[in-house]
Amino acid sequence: MKNDSEIQNKSAEKDITIRELYPGLSEQEARDVESGLRDYVKLVLHIYEELLQNPEAYAEFKALTAPKKNSTLSEVPQNKRSIRNTCGS
Repeated sequence: MKNDSEIQNKSAEKDITIRELYPGLSEQEARDVESGLRDYVKLVLHIYEELLQNPEAYAEFKALTAPKKNSTLSEVPQNKRSIRNTCGS
């Protein structure tokens, strides 16, 4: 099995075309997909450049997109653990 760096090196050697990803598209559909992808990449790049120019917005972005920590029962102190009847009976 290939590791991540081998896969990245392999993908860097060859551009993948829309036609290879979606062989069933007509020529017009392929052009439309390429245009949409190009517009999307421009938008993402614009947002990224705006964030880099505004450190406060960048910090907020980082905080909002940071992975959430999963809590576990072992993190709850023993004296705070309880099972409550939530059915009302």
